[in-house]
Parts: sequence; structure tokens; C-alpha cells
Amino acid sequence: MKDRKRILRAHVLGFFMSLGINDIRDIRKKHIEEFVDHLRKKGKAPKTIYNIVAELKALLNYAHRREDLEKVPQFPEIKLPERIPAGLDLEVQLEILKRLPVEHRPIFQFMMTYGCRPGEARALMWDCVNFSSKEILIKRTFSYRKLVELPKEGKWKVLPMHSGIEEILRELARCKRSLFVFSHSRADHYGEALLSKLWKKACAEIGLEGVSLYEGVRHSFAYQLLKQGLSYEEIGAYMGHSDVRTTRKYARLNPQLITLAEVEDRSRKLVSLGDWLEKREKKASSNRE
Repeated sequence: MKDRKRILRAHVLGFFMSLGINDIRDIRKKHIEEFVDHLRKKGKAPKTIYNIVAELKALLNYAHRREDLEKVPQFPEIKLPERIPAGLDLEVQLEILKRLPVEHRPIFQFMMTYGCRPGEARALMWDCVNFSSKEILIKRTFSYRKLVELPKEGKWKVLPMHSGIEEILRELARCKRSLFVFSHSRADHYGEALLSKLWKKACAEIGLEGVSLYEGVRHSFAYQLLKQGLSYEEIGAYMGHSDVRTTRKYARLNPQLITLAEVEDRSRKLVSLGDWLEKREKKASSNRE
């Protein structure tokens, strides 16, 4: 709701007031078309225009449901160019991991190992980590800042606790700071903005641009499984897709071709590299002292 108000104030309110429109009941189809043209002339990206207009439409629909607006005016269709999602090979992921601060590596290692959504990793709590059965339960997610009690698919997912990830989780459990598994020195859980900032900075250091965190962990995980020869049905089941058509989009990924290890080997590589880097940094720090 706060984001909607911010978008409406920043992009919508001023424009319609400049047309002398102070009442949403006076907004017509031609005004909305002028508004879209205005956003294009300002150089807004198609996706940004789509999001802004969507918020305006949501506002008018809300007013209509409240019977404050008799009819919602027709909105122009805004077509977005199809974007082929990016996928990274394991070696690129490891290079990015090396450039992340040691404190923040565990959550990235977890996402890379399981291909889970960033919101699911952020929302993981200790009540979902079972060291006895060596299982991890994905039963919550974050939708921006809101904690939601079910992941996107609307059902729980059980993940096997790979040996390398178990080591990380046990170490985090020994210095537990909150109900959330992944926390840091400044907060009891990770925010979306911080993860994105850390990711972009690490990517920039290796000269990689235009790959989002979601693509770098979840899309890349699916791509790597696809290159291993797993079927769409197998990948979809592992990732929790309810429709195989969702999984088939990964056939369009166009990353570098490499030879990939099995999932358990990926886990060991990610964790062993993180351990090695941490030990190296501790040794360097000790030498400086």
C-alpha cells in the first residue's frame, strides 16, 4: 500500500492535476492515453510504464468496487518486449560468491544450492530446519517486506539437507541471533534491497551486468539441472512448479555451456569454497595484526 501511494504521488497525481483533473471521476480514456504518452516522452522504460499504469488502474478499480466510480475507463494495452531470462553456470556463481562479504555468504550459498526464491530464503526460520531428519521445510516467503505463511505455489516444500549446507546451518545455529536462519549484524533477517545491493556489487566486480539475483540463483539452478539431462517434469517437481509450462521457459536460457556436477557436488563446491575464503581472510587478518 505504501509503494502504491508513493508511485501515485510521484508519477500520477501531478500529471492529472496539470490537466485540471482533481477528481478521479473525471478521468477519461483519452486522459489515460495522454498519460502513457507523457511517460514515454520522459524516457520511462516499458516495464516502468506498465507498473505505473497498473497502479492507476488498481486505484480506479478499487474506487469502482466502493461505488465511488460508476465506470472504469478503458486502458490502452501496453506490450512489454519479451526478455529471455539469464542463466549462470556454476563457475560464474562461484566467482560472484568469492566477492561477497563473508558474513553474507551463507544465504547466497543456500539459494545457489537449492535454487529457491530469495523471498523463501529470507523467510526461512529455525522451526523449519530439522537436523535429525536432515530436512529443510520451505513453508514461508517474503512478498517484499510482508511475511507470508505459504510460498508462491501455495504448498510446503521439503528440501534434503545436503552435507555442506548442514555444516553452514549448524554453525549459524551455534550463534543464533533471531527466529530467522539467515540474519546479519544489523537486522534479524535480510531485506530484499540489501540482497540485491550485495548481488549487484559482486556481479559488477567480475564485469557481469543485467543479471538479477532471481536469475542468478533460481533460473541458473534450473538451467544447470537442464544441462545435466533432467527432464522438465523432474526439474518442475524439484522447484515446486505446478505447471510444466513454467519449467519449459528455461529452455530459452542462453548462458555459457559447461560440464556440470550433480546437485550434491554443487553443494560441496559452494561450501568448500566459502570455507576456504573465510580461512584465507582470517589468516590475512592475523598476519596484519
